[in-house]
Amino acid sequence: MVYVQGLVKQGVQAKALNWYRIRVEQLLAHHPAVRAGALQSADIEDYLATIGRWQAKTQMVDALRRFGAIRAEWLDVVRHH
Repeated sequence: MVYVQGLVKQGVQAKALNWYRIRVEQLLAHHPAVRAGALQSADIEDYLATIGRWQAKTQMVDALRRFGAIRAEWLDVVRHH
């Protein structure tokens, strides 16, 4: 998965990789009709409102921030090939 490879490149510890992947998968499962690249900030805010614990929200925000950065980097590479 490009996301996990990107996380490794960013220096995320191996023991945390699965949690990052799970957080992004949870968001995508919450919006099954929306492609990952088509998610809007309102979709993300809607999902974050369903998360009760602040620690889980913090983890989710970090996972999504990294997901966005990795996605942007990947798109840039694809566009230039």
